[in-house]
Amino acid sequence: MIKIGLVGEDPYDTESIKRLLLQKYNGKAQFIPLVKRIRGTQLDTRKFFNLLESAIESDSSISNVILIRDLDGLSSETWKLNAKKEWHRKCQSCSQIKKYLLLNIYELEALILGDVDFFNKKYGCRIKIDGKPSSIKKPKDLLISKTRNTTKRYRVAHNPEIFEKINFSKVLKVSSELKEVIEKLDDLMC
Repeated sequence: MIKIGLVGEDPYDTESIKRLLLQKYNGKAQFIPLVKRIRGTQLDTRKFFNLLESAIESDSSISNVILIRDLDGLSSETWKLNAKKEWHRKCQSCSQIKKYLLLNIYELEALILGDVDFFNKKYGCRIKIDGKPSSIKKPKDLLISKTRNTTKRYRVAHNPEIFEKINFSKVLKVSSELKEVIEKLDDLMC
């Protein structure tokens, strides 16, 4: 079993991706959250890069790291895209092990919209998605607003439970960013 480090902007994001990946890799990989106390834009600081390097060095059994970031914009906003790619490049220089960027276009919650049927059933709402979920601006706000008048209201704290139960195959079909990371992980498992 291989050990893969996870770094995210928020503990809910990291745990959510961990649970989604375990749908496919349970028994084949162990996902270990790294640098747990750094959040959001703190990931852009020198302190974060030092902590990342230290976390990787302290556990020599970690073979790779998945870096989970939100673009907070659409993929057409190239300056934001370039900034996240530059951040990824800086992370690569923190140690010798390979790091994969899972860049969520707009936010992590767009992946939930990849299996909107599950979400609708769970929260008793009727969200319809035309096109790719990654083309939706502020998906988190959409999920919150669509459950405002339902008996069960969506909260970001629900994400790990949701990601554990959404249909992995459906989400993979609509997220080229996730698909790219999965292809790299599949190569590692061979």
